[in-house]
Amino acid sequence: ALTALQSCRSHCESELASLGVSYYVAAAASLKRAQSTQIVRVSYLSTVSLAYRRRHKQASKQVRSSPDPNRQTKPTMVLTDRQRADLHGGIYEYLLSRPGEPFAAAAAALAQADPGACQAKDSKPAAATTAAPLLEKKWTAVPRLQKKVLELERAAAQSARIHAHRAGLGGAGVGGGGSGEGGASGSRRMIPRPPAVHTLKGHQGQVTCVAVHPVYTVAVSGSEDGTVKVWDHESGDYVRTLKGHTNTVYSVAFTPTGSHLATCSSDLSIKLWDFSTYACVRTLRGHDHTISCVRFIPLPPSAMTSSAYSSSSSSAATSAAAAAGGDAAGGAAEASSSATGIGVGAAAGSAQLVSASRDQTVKFWDVETGFCVHTVADHSDWVRTVAVRESDGEVLATSGNDTVVNVYRTGGDRRKVCELRGHEHVVEAVAFVCAATPAAVAESGGGSGSGSG
Repeated sequence: ALTALQSCRSHCESELASLGVSYYVAAAASLKRAQSTQIVRVSYLSTVSLAYRRRHKQASKQVRSSPDPNRQTKPTMVLTDRQRADLHGGIYEYLLSRPGEPFAAAAAALAQADPGACQAKDSKPAAATTAAPLLEKKWTAVPRLQKKVLELERAAAQSARIHAHRAGLGGAGVGGGGSGEGGASGSRRMIPRPPAVHTLKGHQGQVTCVAVHPVYTVAVSGSEDGTVKVWDHESGDYVRTLKGHTNTVYSVAFTPTGSHLATCSSDLSIKLWDFSTYACVRTLRGHDHTISCVRFIPLPPSAMTSSAYSSSSSSAATSAAAAAGGDAAGGAAEASSSATGIGVGAAAGSAQLVSASRDQTVKFWDVETGFCVHTVADHSDWVRTVAVRESDGEVLATSGNDTVVNVYRTGGDRRKVCELRGHEHVVEAVAFVCAATPAAVAESGGGSGSGSG
C-alpha cells in the first residue's frame, strides 16, 4: 500500500511539474516537502492528478497537431470555468485544512495561481467553513452513491421477481379464453398491491364492512357509528351518508344489478335502500339479537331473462296507458306497484334476502313483501356469516361460532345439503369458488371457463 502511495505521489509531482508553469512547479515542490512529513490523502492526490493530467493531455495533442513546432499553444481547458473554479477552491480549502507549513505554502501558491476561486472560499461565513471540505464531501459521497445504487438494484430485482407473472399476460381473464396458464396468471392480477389508490376517511367509528357496486364506480361502508357512507372509489370523493340505524352496522350488500342496498345492524333491523334515491324503502324486523350478515339471493339466469321480458312488457303497457289517458295510466302504475311491492325483484335481479344473526338463526326474507318466509335454526351458537353462490343463487353456506359450515338449497324446502366440520375455532368467513379451476380449463382445451363451483 505504501509503495502504491509513493508511486501515486511521484506521478502527481511529475504531472504538476510537466505543466511548466511556475506556480504549478512551486505547488509540486511544496507537495513534495509535505510528503516528507506525512502521507497526503489519496483523494487529494487523485483529484489533482486527474484534473491536470486531462489539461496536459489536451495541450500535448494540440502541440503535436500544430504545423509550427516553435509556436506556443495555450492548453485547452477540459473543465468549464465554473468546474475549474470549484476544483481549485476545493483543493485550496483542503490544503488550508491540513496542518504544516508545506501545505500552507502550497495553498499560497494555488491562491496566487487562481485568486478568484480561492478568494471565494475565503469569503464564506464562519459557519460554512466549519463544515467538511468539498473534496472530502465528494470523496465520501461516492461510496454512499454506490451503496444507494446497489440498494436500488436489489429493489428492482425483487420487484421483477414479484411481477414476473405479468410478463406473459394476454387478454384472457379468469376462466376466459386462452390457455390455463394465462387464466392462472390473470387471476393473480386481482391481488391488491400497495400503494393504495385512495384512502377514504369520514367515519367516526371503526369501519366494519364494505361493498362495491356491481355496475358503477361506487363503494359503501358501514361503521360502528351507525351510518353507511357512499364513496366514489375512482376519484376518492365522498358522495353521501345513509342514516337510519341506531347502532353498529355489521354488513352491507348490493342486489345483482345494484338497484338496491341492504344493511343490517345490532339494532335488530335490516334496511333496504333504493340506491337511485338513497331512500330507505323498507325495514325488516324479526331477529332477537345482533344481525351479523345479510346477502341477496340472485335469480337464476332463466328467471332473469323472463323477468326482464315481463318488466319491459309492463313498462310498455304503462307507457301506452299514459298515452291513452291519465286515469288509465294511474291504474296501470298501481297494478305494477302492487305486483312488485317496492319494485325490488326483476329490476334488482333478486327476490329473496338471507340474514344471519347472533340469535343462532338464519332467516329468508321475501324482498317484495318484506315478510320472513323461512327460518333455519341448525346452528348452536352465533351465526356470523352467509355466502351465496353467485353464479345461480341455488346454494348458500352459513358458519359461525360453533365451528360448523352448513350448506343449504335456496329453493323448494330449503333443505340442508351437508355439514362441513374440521375447524377448531370460530368460522368468520365463507365463500363459493364460481370460476373454473386451472385443471378444468386445461381439460376443456382453454375454452370458456364458466364453472358452477
